Amino acid sequence: MVPDDDESLIRFNFREAEAEVSIIPPGAAALLVQPSRAVDASLNLAPITVTLTLISGSGAPIQGVNLVGECDGGDGELVLEVPPGVTNSNGQTTATVLLGMTACGDGSLDGWPRVGQCEFTTPTGEPVGFFTAIGNDARTFPTSPTPFCPPLPDEETETGRLSVAIEDNRAPGSSSLIESIPTGISCDASGSGSNCQSDFSAGTDVLLRAPTGTSPDWIGDCQVLADPRFAQVSIAAGSNRTCQVVFN
Repeated sequence: MVPDDDESLIRFNFREAEAEVSIIPPGAAALLVQPSRAVDASLNLAPITVTLTLISGSGAPIQGVNLVGECDGGDGELVLEVPPGVTNSNGQTTATVLLGMTACGDGSLDGWPRVGQCEFTTPTGEPVGFFTAIGNDARTFPTSPTPFCPPLPDEETETGRLSVAIEDNRAPGSSSLIESIPTGISCDASGSGSNCQSDFSAGTDVLLRAPTGTSPDWIGDCQVLADPRFAQVSIAAGSNRTCQVVFN
């Protein structure tokens, strides 16, 4: 049983440092997220493993609870790549989040920083723990990140092309839709009305996403991630990347 009373949060600040302490009243439960916050420092999609700890009001671990989660990156990219599982004897389980909140803006700082959040909870919806991701305009960084920001629109923009081909050997009626982050690819096996080819700015790591519950084979320039539903393709200037996706 997971107690459902609220917890209180005390925040301590000293210069640039910040710390938070949860005060949990008797009978309450808390879901602790570690780390609870991350700042995206590059243009690459970066996996972050967060540890979730479910405890009672007395601080005792709560075992055997199947935690769930969802992420919203807003204008950035924040993907729950590996969802949390069942808490162990220490009340803990882990989740993996793909962090892609930093991007190349126009240097004006308009619309920055970006803030995204993942929410984790139990099947009953209480308690709730949060992971917050911060992204900045990489064009304002003191030193250029790797890969470099592409030229601004009034400059010559270098791009690379990504083409996706899909083969579906399953029974009719199954979804084979492959979509990209950033947007550009939206392609299925029928090819009817699909966007199976798109140009992306040089230096972009394109994330390809298959339908929920599938684990296709990824062949070619696409690199499968920990969750086989996802693959990543790195775009270089003038490149012509190809990815074949096979559903069996």
